[in-house]
Amino acid sequence: MKLHIGNLAKTTTEAELKDLIVPFGEAASIEIVRDNGGVSKGFGFIEFPNGDHAKAAITGLNGKEVAGNALRVSRSQTAQGRDGPFIAQLNLFCTGRTSRPVLTTTNDGGTNVWRRQKWQ
Repeated sequence: MKLHIGNLAKTTTEAELKDLIVPFGEAASIEIVRDNGGVSKGFGFIEFPNGDHAKAAITGLNGKEVAGNALRVSRSQTAQGRDGPFIAQLNLFCTGRTSRPVLTTTNDGGTNVWRRQKWQ
């Protein structure tokens, strides 16, 4: 199970993260996301081969203060998981193939909505 670790201090290193997770079990991988200049973006990922260890790490580390920041630890979402509602809506509009989905702006406040448009 892959975990997302948020609100990391810019100075936190992979070695420090490893020290934090040792009580919860062995991690398969530890990564802090960095920009092109090598500076931490303030979040990272830890992957556990054992789901029970990952759940224990979520419980034990979420809210824990490290270098003045309270960590936010949760199960990592895949790109597909984040786009789920969008894909479901798109699939709904694509069924039947007599029309295609078009993103339009309403007149009431500029809200973007999906509308069906006949194939031409």
